[in-house]
Amino acid sequence: MIGPRTNRFFTPPNVPKLDLHVTSLRGGGACPSQYWGQTHDGREVYIRYRGGFLSVDVAEEPGEEVLYDGGFLDIELGPPLDGELSVRQLIALTGLKVDELDGFQVSAEREAERDLSGATTFWSAIGISATNEGAEQFLSVLWREFPDCQLFENIWSQPRGRKKRPLWPGETPKEAILEIMLGAGCPKISLHYSRFKYDFPGYGSPEDNSRFSQEARREVETVGSIGCEVKYDSLRISSEFRTDDTLARTWLERLDQKLDACFPEIEYSPHDLATGEITAGEAIKTQDDPEITKWVQVASNRFRYIRRAARDLPLIGYR
Repeated sequence: MIGPRTNRFFTPPNVPKLDLHVTSLRGGGACPSQYWGQTHDGREVYIRYRGGFLSVDVAEEPGEEVLYDGGFLDIELGPPLDGELSVRQLIALTGLKVDELDGFQVSAEREAERDLSGATTFWSAIGISATNEGAEQFLSVLWREFPDCQLFENIWSQPRGRKKRPLWPGETPKEAILEIMLGAGCPKISLHYSRFKYDFPGYGSPEDNSRFSQEARREVETVGSIGCEVKYDSLRISSEFRTDDTLARTWLERLDQKLDACFPEIEYSPHDLATGEITAGEAIKTQDDPEITKWVQVASNRFRYIRRAARDLPLIGYR
């Protein structure tokens, strides 16, 4: 079954200490963070952190290329979509030994660094598709179900930088990023939904459905495409709290229930695009705004997704 990660709570595991000693290390950046080094016997080392996953690869022999397959270490270290790991964190978490840091200074922990030691648990809800109306209804549920709920817009302006503006119950946000406080003891929750601020006509290009229709030899439509009356975007919500804070976890578990009620998990089955008949293959599970599902179910030529399993295989429609 293809679908998003269902467990929204993630606590970083203990990272196995690396029996690895490099003469130098260079790199950095974010999404991904990448580092290159070399062992004392001349083998190349490549380290990559992206999407919460840390991989370490070491060439088998001097002069050989690194295989980039996570053969030395491959571990889920951080929350989904996380992609920044400083050299200070890398060394502290893995025990990597470095003789010389090229252009780096192993300094005190930066304020922006995520705590990946296991003392912090991350909560995130991603892969949720919402229409504007569905996102606004979700906020209305929060105001109704949590009497002390407070919502703030994060507003960016020059030269003052970021500031927060409180939202009144029932008010439609105008910014893409909101901050939510459900009540006393609840950790700060961040909500991202671009369509609050940015309007866009849909996904893909106007020719996409025409191309699909031409191959299927019948008219087909995809939800959210340009020209479709149902527009949606990804709604992402995240938070973090001390792993031993049971009250914070309870708040977020309650929020989980509200999310699932507003955006239920839907299973879309693979169909032959030409005949409309169910075909072999894995179904796709996703959390969708009910308006999306309703639109797809109206007619047999409407699909949630259209994909090709491989270049030489026919298109598959999911509905």
